[in-house]
Amino acid sequence: MTIKVFGHKSPDTDSTGSPIIWAWYLNECRDTPAEARLLGEPNSEALFVLSRWNLDKPEFLEDVGADDTCVIVDTNNVAELPASVNEATVTEVIDHHLLQGGLKTKGPGGQDRACVPISLPEEPMARIDYYFTPLSPFTYLAGERLEEIATRHGVDIEYKPFNLMEVGKHTGFVPLPDRPEARKTYRLQELKRISEYVGLPINLQPKHWPTNPVPACTTIISA
Repeated sequence: MTIKVFGHKSPDTDSTGSPIIWAWYLNECRDTPAEARLLGEPNSEALFVLSRWNLDKPEFLEDVGADDTCVIVDTNNVAELPASVNEATVTEVIDHHLLQGGLKTKGPGGQDRACVPISLPEEPMARIDYYFTPLSPFTYLAGERLEEIATRHGVDIEYKPFNLMEVGKHTGFVPLPDRPEARKTYRLQELKRISEYVGLPINLQPKHWPTNPVPACTTIISA
């Protein structure tokens, strides 16, 4: 029995070329009789491709039945396929679109087993927008923990460095030299506790601080 290879209705270049290619592959590489068919008149682009490469336009296919064996390419949406496609034996579905549902096979087992090498689209990875300032010792103490958490949960990180001093001018942020002594003391205690907890050494009284964070921010952005 000759396998019918076809794509969707109103065939574009994909649904015109793919049946031709896969039918050729079945005939030449699998030694399996197959023929390309179309579910309508190809669009102008597809007709140009057929003409440009001197390819015969496949015959039209009105419908399929219980005695037909089929390979479906470039779609898995039953609304785009012959009305009786679920009565036929579908051996392969080769597609790059989202799974639509509704397409059935006669399987399982024996000659009716369906082999479906369908290409599933990648889901967009969840993302953390990480706003930080290289100037802050708390950024340093965060270490690699954010990266470890993101890796564990399959999340991407978008690094967004910013100039805290510049933002602070518009948000009521109080620069460290202008804070009350009690807050300065508590900050040092907090940094010491976090340093000991995460196991990262820190110099609580750096000789050159604060520094200009802009070079570091621009380097990170350009990396």
